[in-house]
Amino acid sequence: MHPSFLLIVTALEERLLINDGTLYSEIQEIQANIVELKNKVASLESKSSSTSIVFMSQLSTNLDNPADGRIVVFDDVITNVGGAYSNTTGVFRAPVHGNFMFSVVGSAAPKSGDHQLHLLLKKNGITVGYLFFDQNHDYYLKRTEVVVITLKPGDEIFVQTDAGSGLHSLRGCCFHSHFSGFLIH
Repeated sequence: MHPSFLLIVTALEERLLINDGTLYSEIQEIQANIVELKNKVASLESKSSSTSIVFMSQLSTNLDNPADGRIVVFDDVITNVGGAYSNTTGVFRAPVHGNFMFSVVGSAAPKSGDHQLHLLLKKNGITVGYLFFDQNHDYYLKRTEVVVITLKPGDEIFVQTDAGSGLHSLRGCCFHSHFSGFLIH
């Protein structure tokens, strides 16, 4: 065999070995990327299913002449995915950090005389929303308050009575008065 031909074959063999090594390392890198992406997808799927938080609870009976400063306990739970709302304390406790939407709906029957009832939506004891039922002599009042708020784990949201005077009643049963919320993101 001719020496120059032997040099060419040897050079080609060396190039093939180098290319095989390069291809092999590229294949290993692609396989590692696939594993990493699969782990990220699994993590995102886990987070998405574990952070579903939504609740709605209503008053089962009328709340007549509540004292100022009383937490309103919406005791008849319609849904409570994530278990963050307590129908024994009336408090929603954020299990995760995120943006939440809360809604309070209240109804009051007509009453004669001078009377008023205010409801405060509170975050950790600080007012973030407000409803009022004042001087409704001839008609039912139905009020709604909606807030969007950022919470940290452990933050508490609840509805508290305020400025009650005269004879007043917050209607219960049949979706007259209810409290709800959910995690936006």
